[in-house]
Amino acid sequence: MAYRSPFFLSHHEARLRGAAAMTIEGDGAHASFPKERLIDSSIDKLFRFNGTTGNNGVRIDRGVSPTEALTRLVIPAGHNVGAALVQVHEDDNSGFTSPTTLHSSVPGSGLIDLALSPAATEQYLRFRVVTAGTAWEFSELFWTLPRTPAVGPDPQYRDEQTPNLTETQLSSRNIYRLAKGDDLRAFEIQFNRITKAQLAVFDSVWSDTSQGLYPLYFGSPDDADAVVYCWIMDRIRREQDAPNPTGMGLHFRTRLELLEALA
Repeated sequence: MAYRSPFFLSHHEARLRGAAAMTIEGDGAHASFPKERLIDSSIDKLFRFNGTTGNNGVRIDRGVSPTEALTRLVIPAGHNVGAALVQVHEDDNSGFTSPTTLHSSVPGSGLIDLALSPAATEQYLRFRVVTAGTAWEFSELFWTLPRTPAVGPDPQYRDEQTPNLTETQLSSRNIYRLAKGDDLRAFEIQFNRITKAQLAVFDSVWSDTSQGLYPLYFGSPDDADAVVYCWIMDRIRREQDAPNPTGMGLHFRTRLELLEALA
């Protein structure tokens, strides 16, 4: 394991474009597992193709000259495509007559985090399951990119397990606890010496999540860690980090608290 700059996968291209911009290729979508589940950020609700032929895909229209260069595609655990050949393509033609392959692999089980190379910059994106024989299903397609702060985290960085339970204390002072599941990871991360211009990264994270309404994926400073699906707890806090700003202008201390999101 080694250090890496922590980052946020908060951008969700398909959700940003909406269901109207999303086309299901091949067998179409199963009526009980519709395409809207790919963009609702509820990673326990599955989308499913309505058949078992090969080359079923999901295509999104990003609009002319999209502004974000996308470098990752994340699919939460709970899918059944781990043993299938999957591919990611882009094209400026809706019919994919001149596609560029951004990724091709058999991804394996669990969370899928695909690197896209080159970065996706064209109008149309497609995720395709090439293999036939199964009604493929998955919960979300996060076409995204890292939002990485310009400086490393403060040494007070916290990554700990927190109980996943509800607690009730009666007037008799008896306390009852109801376990809701496994412990959750809780993160507290602070960045110092952030210039006003560098705050734009945090503004983007806040906007991407609709002011904390939707979860995001967090990449911890340990490169051995998979990204973790988290809620932003409260708001992203920022405050001046020195009593007497230098001639370089204001710098800020920026702090986030994150809690692992339940599937």
